[in-house]
Amino acid sequence: MRIVAAMCGIAAGALVTQAFGEPGVLTVDYVHANIAKLHGMTLRLRGQVNNCESLTCNICTSAAKDADCLPLSLYSDRAGRSDVERLYRFATITVEARIDATCELGYDPSKARMPAEIVACTDRGSAVEDARVLSVDQRRAATEGRFDMYEGEPLQLATAREVGPIVVSWQAQQKRLYPDKSAREVAVFRVPSAGRDDTDTGFRLCVCREDSCVGKWPSMSGQLIQSPGNPYECLRADQFQANWVFSY
Repeated sequence: MRIVAAMCGIAAGALVTQAFGEPGVLTVDYVHANIAKLHGMTLRLRGQVNNCESLTCNICTSAAKDADCLPLSLYSDRAGRSDVERLYRFATITVEARIDATCELGYDPSKARMPAEIVACTDRGSAVEDARVLSVDQRRAATEGRFDMYEGEPLQLATAREVGPIVVSWQAQQKRLYPDKSAREVAVFRVPSAGRDDTDTGFRLCVCREDSCVGKWPSMSGQLIQSPGNPYECLRADQFQANWVFSY
């Protein structure tokens, strides 16, 4: 039964996906428009993943706000769900997945022509189920990615007075741990804590993973999120008495 469904998905895809140059790979907008017919099928699909965090994980036609999107559930096997999602955030990927139209339509199209019952899905009700990633077609940094939730607030650079002790402590720790490595470019941002006054501020230390991150640093708090496409990695910087502790 699964094999037949997969063959049906490929046949449908061959008619509408010539832009990819690969018969059998469907676009998100095609699946979105034909989801009732594709319900229960296992097929190949290509699209752009959003920030994939907490209550949302979508695969979309693009980063545009009016782009078609479908809720996505990535196959995790032994790895934790959040670990798998972190691997593919903001990337354009090709997946093989089972289509479940129930949450999109509000009823199970396989049970009756006219729905006998209405289905209401809460957070994480996926339409693209158990998606196995076949290829990563394009990586993107969080600064270029699609955010459906939690893009956050504009970041502020820490003052020179605030930056000094944080960077000195970080560099001292790195020198002890990696004495043969040269110092990397860093930036320190002030991040006001949610729901508290502006005087309650946390700090994020972002470390460049490339030769230079000039013009590439995050500008919104949501862009601090970890992603393989980021040219930087950001850590919490917390002060305990006279010491600074850094953590993901």
